[in-house]
Amino acid sequence: MDVFRIAIPLIFSRIGDLTASLIYFSFVGHFIVDSLSSASFALASISFLTVVGFGFFSTTLLKVAGSYDLNTSGIESEIIVSIRFAILFGALIIGAIFFTSTTTLNSLAGLGQTEEFKALLTLSLSMPAIYLQITIFNFFNGVKKPQYEVIFTWLFNFSLLVACAILTTMESGKTLSKFILIYSSLRCIFSALALFFFNLKIQQHIENFLHTRCLPKKEYVNYTIRGLPIALCLGGESFLFLMLSIISKNLSDSSLSAYQASLHFISIIYMISIGVGNATGIVAARYYTAMDIQSIIKTYTQGITLGLIILTPLLIGCFFLNEYIYQ
Repeated sequence: MDVFRIAIPLIFSRIGDLTASLIYFSFVGHFIVDSLSSASFALASISFLTVVGFGFFSTTLLKVAGSYDLNTSGIESEIIVSIRFAILFGALIIGAIFFTSTTTLNSLAGLGQTEEFKALLTLSLSMPAIYLQITIFNFFNGVKKPQYEVIFTWLFNFSLLVACAILTTMESGKTLSKFILIYSSLRCIFSALALFFFNLKIQQHIENFLHTRCLPKKEYVNYTIRGLPIALCLGGESFLFLMLSIISKNLSDSSLSAYQASLHFISIIYMISIGVGNATGIVAARYYTAMDIQSIIKTYTQGITLGLIILTPLLIGCFFLNEYIYQ
């Protein structure tokens, strides 16, 4: 069952992404408690932008997965455009947050919100790396090599855990700005390693692949037209989590901790759904290209069945154990 074979590593990758944020909050909640609200606001904002990026760049995943021959100009152009957009949009986000921070910090200083914007600005330095990571592993997932993303994600988590362990041994210097800078630096380092690995492997799939190839403006316009609707769709779903995080800034420390715990539990269900959905799309993409309707129906039936098998026990547990979860 192709959907199951691809879904499992994709689920582990998405849960790995969630584990990184869990390590992030665990460290801040234990050692930089006074900055928990600022850390929550910063990561929630970056997570929202990350989900929007997942949607926008997902067209590359589906196009690669649906291709019978990767050695075509269309596939190569798709990958080049996605990589260039990843770096460009990440840089634009940094610039936008920097501009907003510099123009509003004076008015916000009296309200005690300076730390939030500094944390957000520092964490935004990882956005080009995050978007680049998405585009690179969209290609590998599209050629049904999801194990690469699993290894990458959990190696990053291990490195972040080691960095946190080193910081805990330091008697002083446990500040939010230093921790977020380390977090963003690790993101950039691992993204650079992923790009290096991509350059080593791409020639096995696409001959004479060149990052510097000149492309017409039409390629960028078409990519944007295809990616924008999905970005808006996933962004709309993620916007609720962002709003809840902004509201949670007014909660007490204990209530904020409870909110983060419940949010991570809900996110597990969300990540499982994304993993199964992506796996179903990857398998169905090639059938869609061939207009094999019967195989498409069979694949989506398998995806729905797998999702129900995995999620039903979790949802039933939430229903019957809601009092324990609330406590």
